[in-house]
Amino acid sequence: MTRPGPDWFTGGYAEATFARHLGGFAGQPDLRFLQIGAYCGDASEWLLNNVVTHPSSVLFDVDTWEGSLEPDHEEIDFQSVHQFYTERMEPYSNVSWWVTSSDGFFAATNEKFDFIYIDGSHQAHQVLRDAVNADAHLRAGGILAFDDYRWGSHLRDTPAPAIDAFLRCFEGRYELLDLGLQVWVRKQ
Repeated sequence: MTRPGPDWFTGGYAEATFARHLGGFAGQPDLRFLQIGAYCGDASEWLLNNVVTHPSSVLFDVDTWEGSLEPDHEEIDFQSVHQFYTERMEPYSNVSWWVTSSDGFFAATNEKFDFIYIDGSHQAHQVLRDAVNADAHLRAGGILAFDDYRWGSHLRDTPAPAIDAFLRCFEGRYELLDLGLQVWVRKQ
């Protein structure tokens, strides 16, 4: 199948940042990783090939596969994106994908995670909701990462204000690991 949209992960800042902060988890048993916003599965495939490799470890991917309110999504056929993702994940037995909103997923699970990556909705209010929900589901010592911190400077409603608000509200509860195009923190 032809790729239905751009690859914003491979070979750039995101992939390098994943490798730097998640390499220590590689091959460990019983990991629970969560990705909010899976898109075409670029980060998913990288995680499954490089970190979440033990048979008892699981990657949870949550996405509506409907896109979000951002200009880059206007021309993308998200039905094709979901089909591409599904075909791409077929070889992996340790991925669980959920076609739902992040709110729906968090309401349906009591799972605790070692890593949570927030890259779903880019609207500030939803990014903040995802962050607060993620905190309740992140183990002590777990890593929380936000994508697109510096994205959308030409737009009004972006992830940055939500990420900043979360960091202020949870000050002292997280160690800052990285502040750039993405924000990475470790729960104390």
